[in-house]
Amino acid sequence: EKYKYEECWRNGVQSQGLVAPLEFENAADELVALDNVTLFEKHGFKLTIDLNSPVCKRARIIALPVAKGIQFGPQDARELVGLLGGRSSNESMPRLPKLHSIFASKACRSSVMIGNALNKQQMHDILEHMSTMNHPWNCPHGRPTMR
Repeated sequence: EKYKYEECWRNGVQSQGLVAPLEFENAADELVALDNVTLFEKHGFKLTIDLNSPVCKRARIIALPVAKGIQFGPQDARELVGLLGGRSSNESMPRLPKLHSIFASKACRSSVMIGNALNKQQMHDILEHMSTMNHPWNCPHGRPTMR
């Protein structure tokens, strides 16, 4: 389950283009976005950057994330700005709670459940996947992955 969850993040988030770009409400939020363009894109936000434009028009959101039929909005961009603005550089990538919930649910529903019969190859594949993870002992919901 944890492997599938991490795979969702590696594969990225789909985006829905906007008819009109959204601007950041203040210079501080725009600066956070300019400093974290890659993390915004990892969450499915697409930005256009024009450093020659006036403040609050240098970074514009041209696409918002879409996952499992759920459309994200400007409030999600503000939430991501808040998460990114309050973190130290050595912290792991902050994740929007809404995306975390969607990906955790998707990973959970498609994973091996307790009591499922597995052949040797399936067992080997699971152990191989777990060996590549930093913290394989809990699922994204916090439950233990082994007994």
